[in-house]
Amino acid sequence: CKRKFPAGDRPAFRCVEDAVPGQGPMAGILAGLKAASHEVCAVIACDMPDIHIDFLRRLVRKAEIFDVIVPLSSDGLVEPLFAVYRRRVRAKMQKLLASGQRSLLPLLDRVRTCRFPVRNTVWLKNLNTPDDYRLFLKTLKAKPSVARGRPA
Repeated sequence: CKRKFPAGDRPAFRCVEDAVPGQGPMAGILAGLKAASHEVCAVIACDMPDIHIDFLRRLVRKAEIFDVIVPLSSDGLVEPLFAVYRRRVRAKMQKLLASGQRSLLPLLDRVRTCRFPVRNTVWLKNLNTPDDYRLFLKTLKAKPSVARGRPA
């Protein structure tokens, strides 16, 4: 982690840096999988503020059978940055990165992947701009958290 913490003030998390900076999300996930002490790891992008723990638990249960479990929207899009990965996919990730591939999508075709259907993906969004952030804050103020979209 580049962030410095005051002496004796340790974070409640472990920060792991990419082996080669600037290689995109797959390199970050690979670094996390290499450092992980558990076989099954949840991956959630830092710009995805709405985390549904029950849905994440459903994805984790599928990890007994699959290597990667990704949400699949009704329009056919997957979200590999809100997903569950088994550590055993590391070698395939390394090969893809070594070949210049930075997208996670080709990985999904090379490992046992469960594309888990989600009907309501309102909560499954990225905040990529200041306007996205402002809109998200407005929705939080307008509705109690129990009323926000739930995954199905």
